[in-house]
Amino acid sequence: MLGRRLILAVALATLGSSSVVAQDKAVRLQVPFATGGGTDILARIIAPRLSERLGQPVLVENRAGAGGAIGARYTAQAAADGLTLMIGSISEIGINPSVTPKIGYDVWRDFVALAPLAVTSMILVAHPALPAAAPRGVIAPANARPGWETWKPLM
Repeated sequence: MLGRRLILAVALATLGSSSVVAQDKAVRLQVPFATGGGTDILARIIAPRLSERLGQPVLVENRAGAGGAIGARYTAQAAADGLTLMIGSISEIGINPSVTPKIGYDVWRDFVALAPLAVTSMILVAHPALPAAAPRGVIAPANARPGWETWKPLM
């Protein structure tokens, strides 16, 4: 495991051993999204606690862009010394590699998931002028008039 890059998708309880990382350097916790977003906030909440558990500094670094691919690529190319961790999400771990063949990293080769950190929900929303109370109400008008013209009245 130490020979691979690590994705910090971990509950702090799973990192009870400080032998995971070198003792004399700071751990860099990569956030592959902009400062102030949900992933960044989560990183800044857990970084001090992770620092306490490991007995060394944990620095949060944001490497935003390309739906998380820039930060994931950076993490994948970092030295395999346990000092570069990343909070992974569905964007850079699942979606991007599925739709971009030359993403610059291989999820299965370059990362190892340790444990989940958080669960989030997604919801479908629409402009109030759209007469739809369910996804079915959005699909029918789209099928009847395909193309951008369907949505122009809503803008």
